[in-house]
Amino acid sequence: MATIKDVAKKAGVSITLVSRYINARKGVGAESAKRIAAAIEELGYQPNTLARSLVQGRTRTVAVLMDTLCSESYFPFIEGIEEGLAESEYSAVFLSGSTVALKQRYFDEFSVGRVDGMIVSGALPVESSQHSAKGRALTLVDNRIPGLEADIVYFDNRQGAYLLTRHMLRTRQWVCHFSGGERTLAAFEREQGYRQAMVESQGEDHVHIVECGLDKKDGFDTMKRLLGKDLCPEAVLCSTDEVAFGVMQALLEHGKRVPEHVFLAGFGGSSDPLDPRYPTLTTVALPMHEMGRDAAQLLLARIANPELPMQVREHMPRLLLKRSTRN
Repeated sequence: MATIKDVAKKAGVSITLVSRYINARKGVGAESAKRIAAAIEELGYQPNTLARSLVQGRTRTVAVLMDTLCSESYFPFIEGIEEGLAESEYSAVFLSGSTVALKQRYFDEFSVGRVDGMIVSGALPVESSQHSAKGRALTLVDNRIPGLEADIVYFDNRQGAYLLTRHMLRTRQWVCHFSGGERTLAAFEREQGYRQAMVESQGEDHVHIVECGLDKKDGFDTMKRLLGKDLCPEAVLCSTDEVAFGVMQALLEHGKRVPEHVFLAGFGGSSDPLDPRYPTLTTVALPMHEMGRDAAQLLLARIANPELPMQVREHMPRLLLKRSTRN
């Protein structure tokens, strides 16, 4: 296996000059660079990436911290990040923080030098600690960490919830919101969008928010509790598409049909039902691929130039009006 010494000898230059060339430092002339490149190719030399990282103070790795890596709704987001990193020298390590405690632990561990930058996404929150992430490259996707400056990829959840609620209010009066439950930016904004639409149309007394959750079981259990009390809204705006599918199941088991008895809408863009008995779901399309790509690009720019002004990339909602909200 060729060494840096072999490359220097083949190119007729010093080991120091070869090191400068490999680490992209100044002081290597055009002719020397040409000879070094030719020697590297001829000898098949592979630089020691760990040594390079130690010399440059870089790992050439970024961390992507998410709530889960198993949900299909996140697959386009992951692909978008990989696309955004494709032309760079960076690779990503994806971390699944399935609880608030685990997500916080990963955030603290990976924001103190183990990677060159971090993308934080998902509904579960993290908090800044005394040592975590200060001065490091950080991009937040639909999230907020008080006390830390970061580049942001933002989706207008408030407007999406507002438009969906207004859509259902055209023919239904009792519209209920199954909130995500976690006090996150996305959940808060969806709740605010729903509230704004209801107050404008019917007044504060007609706002009905039920704490729910984020997955199918949460939607099923929450709807079952209401039905057990002989309560059945005319329409339900759910925190996620998964919640909406759980609500569909509970309604079906109780003899209620969507949309004949209850209008139903979600967030995520998964309009195709998981069960052929269910109608297609009205939902807000989340541009996950584009948001992932933007997050990677912002992070790379921040790593290359920490002095850049903080950047925000905003994505607007697009409604997918399907069978679940049609009379």
